[in-house]
Amino acid sequence: MPIISKYKFKSNLFFSPMESCSDVAIRTLCYEQGAALTYIEMIRAYALTKKKQRFLEKLDPSPNIRQGVQLAAVKVNELKKTLVMIKQKQLEQDPRFMHIETIDLNLGCPSPGLISEGGGVALLKRTNRVKELFEVLRTEWNGPVSAKIRLGMNQREKEKKVYLKILQKAEETGLDWITVHPKTVTDPSVGPIDLKALRECVDNTSLPIIGNGLVTDEASAQTMLKTGVKGIMIARAAVADPFIFKRIKHFLEAGKKLPLPSRQEYEQALKKYVERATQEKIPQY
Repeated sequence: MPIISKYKFKSNLFFSPMESCSDVAIRTLCYEQGAALTYIEMIRAYALTKKKQRFLEKLDPSPNIRQGVQLAAVKVNELKKTLVMIKQKQLEQDPRFMHIETIDLNLGCPSPGLISEGGGVALLKRTNRVKELFEVLRTEWNGPVSAKIRLGMNQREKEKKVYLKILQKAEETGLDWITVHPKTVTDPSVGPIDLKALRECVDNTSLPIIGNGLVTDEASAQTMLKTGVKGIMIARAAVADPFIFKRIKHFLEAGKKLPLPSRQEYEQALKKYVERATQEKIPQY
């Protein structure tokens, strides 16, 4: 079932923004295999308005798929200026900004560099600032807007339930959904996610919650959906195997598993990826 009917997504499966991974080639493969929405990797908002080339090069939207971009922002005016710029560039039909449908605000990145700037997961405890950012996001962008969060920087913030306060602000400002990666920064990356906290998020907001983390097959997808989330965002498992979207989508709709792709299918997918990675480059100015 689509996450939000008014946006007519073809499934409730999203492809996550990932640094150095979420290029147009892999996003296209994932979309073709059943991902309803794909994300360009996180970009610092101020880097776009300052026209920093290495960040502009990350913008590689395609007219053939549905995609959004994830922004990292700390200052309200900074985010507003960036959103105004994106809209203007779309009016000018700049290919680097065309076909961006949705904007996601990053409140979960554990990068030490971003945290030192006060961004990413460091924003979770600054609820008033987060609300201001949400208000700008909702006011300045006409399409769907969302945010991706963790449970906190550490166990102390998790125990204070900073994540529930963020959900409240998101609901107050009218965001369309929230993606929750139910871990703190200090939790081991390969350790289990906190399904109990994920269910708590679902129970404490009327917004659709998208679950993220350690979904690698049909069984783990079904386990996550039992928490009440409306959709799933898949990250590393999709980079290794874009067919995961097709398999999970079929399992959720038909109740049975598809056979694993053949070696020939994997080779064809790799060939398509290489071709797109070399050909579908957005001109830079």
